[in-house]
Amino acid sequence: MPVAAQLVFASPLGALVGLAGLVALAAHAQGRRRARAAARALGLPVPTGSRPWTPLVLALTAALLAFASAQPVLRTRHVRFVRAGTQAYFVVDTSRSMLASAGPGTRTRITRAIEAARRIRDSLGDVPSGLASLTDRLLPHLFPTSDPEAFGATLERSIEVDQPPPEDQNVVATTYQPLTALLAGNYFDHGVKNRLVIVLTDGQSRPFPVAGLRRAFRARAGIKAVFVRIGNVNEGIYDGRRLEQGYRPDPQAPETMRRLADAVGGRVFGEHSLTRAAAAARALLGPGRSAKRGFEPAGTALAPFAAAAAAALALLLALREIFSSDFGRDAVRSRRKRLRRGSRRPWSQAIDSREVR
Repeated sequence: MPVAAQLVFASPLGALVGLAGLVALAAHAQGRRRARAAARALGLPVPTGSRPWTPLVLALTAALLAFASAQPVLRTRHVRFVRAGTQAYFVVDTSRSMLASAGPGTRTRITRAIEAARRIRDSLGDVPSGLASLTDRLLPHLFPTSDPEAFGATLERSIEVDQPPPEDQNVVATTYQPLTALLAGNYFDHGVKNRLVIVLTDGQSRPFPVAGLRRAFRARAGIKAVFVRIGNVNEGIYDGRRLEQGYRPDPQAPETMRRLADAVGGRVFGEHSLTRAAAAARALLGPGRSAKRGFEPAGTALAPFAAAAAAALALLLALREIFSSDFGRDAVRSRRKRLRRGSRRPWSQAIDSREVR
């Protein structure tokens, strides 16, 4: 619920566009004066008064255009609630194999992993979430935050294949051993007992010490894990439309993911089961308790609405002027006459056909 609202203008000088409305009003008044003068000169009845709504509509249209040109933004503040004692970390595999796709021009694994991370993060709601990349090392990009916009921006701008590149030059760069850094390092805030790790990877990894991972995760019983496998063995890396011959999918990737999940006590889901993966993440975190943590700013641009209203008023004014003119009235009368003749035509045709017989 918004607790405060403020109207601000991004480009106040843009309101000078409204001066064009004064030109339109002056032209309208001058046209009315000339019409009266011509009527007097020709001895015709002088038009009395004018349509009061025409200048009003012109003035309102100009005011709306000036308002839109000033780029108004309605700024509001919402109370931000944060899940207390709970944090999540999204770990995205950024090794070169994540460039694989089903064919030329199709979405790569890294693109699908980014979309999957965004969907699962949105489902977690008020849970503070961080972001890291994984090759043969774990690199933090964003520490846990309750701001979904900060998470989305970091995910979109910072997660890229081989950025940064792995430390060792191997055919298979990824190894899951660095996941232990989530336990020993300062990735999670101190005092947070309910911790969740969501790993998005294609499962292609160098051999890693499963027993070491098992001991590390069991020693920190508060950390839970969800794995999402991106990709399959039918994908390849394409350079334009040419298939890169140096890459070979790993048929053992599903088994590697299963062994990894068993070692840390986690669950594995395919990329087509994101709804189930998100539900499992929420279930592992539990209901929790949300606490008020400051305010979250938001803004709504009002310029499109004002511009649309000005365009609608201008169109209505133009249509009104057309149909109120002599040409418009004649066109309407002609149309009505044709419709009346058309409605009588079947009867006349029937009479003519009887007379012919």
